[in-house]
Amino acid sequence: MYSRLSKLLLWASVAVLLPGETLATNGSLLIGIGSKTRSMGGAGVALPTEAMSQFINPASSTELGIQAQVGAMLFSPKRQGCTNLVPECAKSGSNLFLLPFMGGAYKFNRRISLGFVGAPVGGGSTRYTDNLYEAGADTLGADLKQMNMAFPVAYRVNKNVSVGFAPVLGIQAFRAYGLTTFQTPGITVDLENITNRGNDYSYGAGVRFGVLTKFFNDRLNFGASYASRVYMTKFDKYKGLFTEDGSFDMPEQFTIGLAVKPFKKMSVAFDVTKVFFNDIPALGNPVTNAVGKADGTPPTGRFGEEDGGGFGWDNQWIYKLGINYDWSSKLSLRLGANYGKAPVPEDDNLMAAILAPVTTEWHATAGFTYGLSASSEISVSYVHAFKNTLSNFDTGQFNIAPGGGAEVAMVQNSIDMSYSLRF
Repeated sequence: MYSRLSKLLLWASVAVLLPGETLATNGSLLIGIGSKTRSMGGAGVALPTEAMSQFINPASSTELGIQAQVGAMLFSPKRQGCTNLVPECAKSGSNLFLLPFMGGAYKFNRRISLGFVGAPVGGGSTRYTDNLYEAGADTLGADLKQMNMAFPVAYRVNKNVSVGFAPVLGIQAFRAYGLTTFQTPGITVDLENITNRGNDYSYGAGVRFGVLTKFFNDRLNFGASYASRVYMTKFDKYKGLFTEDGSFDMPEQFTIGLAVKPFKKMSVAFDVTKVFFNDIPALGNPVTNAVGKADGTPPTGRFGEEDGGGFGWDNQWIYKLGINYDWSSKLSLRLGANYGKAPVPEDDNLMAAILAPVTTEWHATAGFTYGLSASSEISVSYVHAFKNTLSNFDTGQFNIAPGGGAEVAMVQNSIDMSYSLRF
């Protein structure tokens, strides 16, 4: 048993650590981690269904027994942007990505369970052959990859209550190119480290806490989790772009949720998550902090400084709903929905959103699990993020070329498959 488990985890660890790219859907975050969770709109803090459930709620480990899960997602976002330079809109390249993930749970004794989860959690990627900021300039784009590894430890207080925590390790990779418009004295603190510097890497750590309670013979579950900010080392190659000399942490968030079992074969889960994007200066500071506005509002700080320009994102509330129906002993079917208002407002920050067009709000999801044997199964999920367009052509006050406003839009499709083995 342990030989099979160790081989599976080793293979999955290598897969997760391979380079990958992503562009997420709830702000900079994927709507969920794991095939079953994603097919239910990302809901699952109160409904442990797979090894990946430990990531959203570390207390889930006590409900999973001994199992391992490996999988991968095929992700296809289509993005476009428009400015006064390219009013007919330019489409971004880089439209297909492969994202591996894995997890495992181990029941140490009747009260303590341990686990491991490794997965991409978010990021962004764009590439415009027509530079939307500067006529005749080189290709414009940026790429951010974010991955977390969590090590849950859960304790069963009694048959109805479990608590857990998980140390979290983070790794990021970033590169930007074509940002010569911002490579200007007076706008950045470092002319050499703002664009076209290749890949740079950042590492850090945080922690997650969770609780899971069950009522009425497991017909009603309540779950809650808290994820601290993941404090990351700085992007030295881009200390002239990001605030605080290249600082770019992963945001704090909390989730609460309910899972109800109205019938023997049906479960319904509903989660609410708040993500504190605005607390990360590189994400929350308005881009006009560094460039000012056309109405005469002066800059408050250059790119790279604490009060310098960022993406101008708001904090985000996310609502997730999922339904699971056990069609038979081998087949389970799922549907879900996910909504979160785009964190970038329709104001001057849309110029920065050209690089990270986080516009999608509504998502529809579906999926299934099929049992291959008494101890193994495959799960498949599909997520569609409906197209959403944000525009401020009439009100934009961007104070450097191309001036005026912008328009950004995105639509996404993704499908993932995972294999789970129980022991």
